[in-house]
Amino acid sequence: MDKTESPGVAEGVDALTLNNASNEKLDKVPNGVEATENEGDVVDPWNVVSTNDEGIDYDKLIKRFGSSKIDEELIARFEKITGKQVHHFIRRGIFFSHRDFHSILTLKEQSKPFYLYTGRGPSSGSLHIGHLIPFYMAK
Repeated sequence: MDKTESPGVAEGVDALTLNNASNEKLDKVPNGVEATENEGDVVDPWNVVSTNDEGIDYDKLIKRFGSSKIDEELIARFEKITGKQVHHFIRRGIFFSHRDFHSILTLKEQSKPFYLYTGRGPSSGSLHIGHLIPFYMAK
């Protein structure tokens, strides 16, 4: 396999590699799930705690996790390319950051195939209500 090939990628479909854009080492909770602590803020899969009266600083989370803010320019680009209004979870700020969404839009503009792998699967004995939001968003 040469350097341009990716294992498990369908022929003719571009693969994206999601990297920590800031190249910073992320803190880990004991089981290996990414977490962050900034000025008393703790965000992990089980806790969202802020000691600041203003609440969680989402800009710090975006920087910490190496994602990018979903801004009006990106939303306008999505709507122009797809001819559809962006999902209401994005419009309402429920989903506020992304990793490589601009790359997916570029592939769509070029009429190139791509796939979406959410990595969402049952983390317990069966699917539960916590799986609903990412499934609903990705449909």
